[in-house]
Amino acid sequence: MKKLLKNLEKLLLILDDGNNIVHGYGNMVTSANNKPTTKEEVMAKLNKLGDTVYKFNNLDILIDPMTFIPLSEINELRRKTIYMLNNKRLYKTKFRREEYKILVPDFKKEKLKACYISDINKYEGVKDKYDIIYTDKEIPNTIMKLPKVIEKYSKYDSPVMIGEVGGLKKYKEVYTDVSLNVVNSYTVAFLHSLGVKRITLSYELNKEQIQELLKSYYDRY
Repeated sequence: MKKLLKNLEKLLLILDDGNNIVHGYGNMVTSANNKPTTKEEVMAKLNKLGDTVYKFNNLDILIDPMTFIPLSEINELRRKTIYMLNNKRLYKTKFRREEYKILVPDFKKEKLKACYISDINKYEGVKDKYDIIYTDKEIPNTIMKLPKVIEKYSKYDSPVMIGEVGGLKKYKEVYTDVSLNVVNSYTVAFLHSLGVKRITLSYELNKEQIQELLKSYYDRY
């Protein structure tokens, strides 16, 4: 509340989430005949946010010492103003219908065997059996698999496998990890248009879904 409530003024609750501000108005307040409403009582009612996603960082309550506010009025004002804030936050974007075009490179169809090793000692046992070997160790002739969370990007001149979008801008030749959760042809095309060489699909896809994704990709692009 941003103003001092006096007799015959409306209840006012202002909520500010940093991007949106809403003003909720209640009924007129009256002078207290016996026991005035205290700041502590108002704060207790406003802080009942258990069924919402909100929590007050700062709560300023301005009220005349001799003002009476029914606590049910505070509850109703809280619910109404939070509803207003929700509606403002859950805005709807107006989409316009246009033709969708995207340029993707051509890839030759290949059947390659790939594996991941976490132990450098396993390299000798797989190097002649697999075409592509991913690892998070410094091993020649392998693809470096980078962590999902990167605070500082190291320099790599060879291809890398990334699990987060920042690497798309940082590295020239990238393969994407399963953590990007690619499940449709639109995402595949978008990543290809950004220069991704190989894309790992989501583990949640079954064989039929993968075949449908490939068909959609060929049909569209």
